[in-house]
Amino acid sequence: MKKPIIKPKIDKRSYKYIKLPNKMKALLIHDPSADISACSLDVQVGAALDPSYAPGTAHFLEHMLFQGT
Repeated sequence: MKKPIIKPKIDKRSYKYIKLPNKMKALLIHDPSADISACSLDVQVGAALDPSYAPGTAHFLEHMLFQGT
């Protein structure tokens, strides 16, 4: 059973939590009054997870994924 998303009563946006087939989790927020859209991403990896033979991989990928977009 899924737990409900708890939000203040004043918040008129709609929320939906999904889990994709690749096990990525996402929280979708719909705000019909917004005039722009946005996306945020949290990638839970970092330098501590770099392979010993390739230090700096996480930092390099950070720039490849986020700096050039």
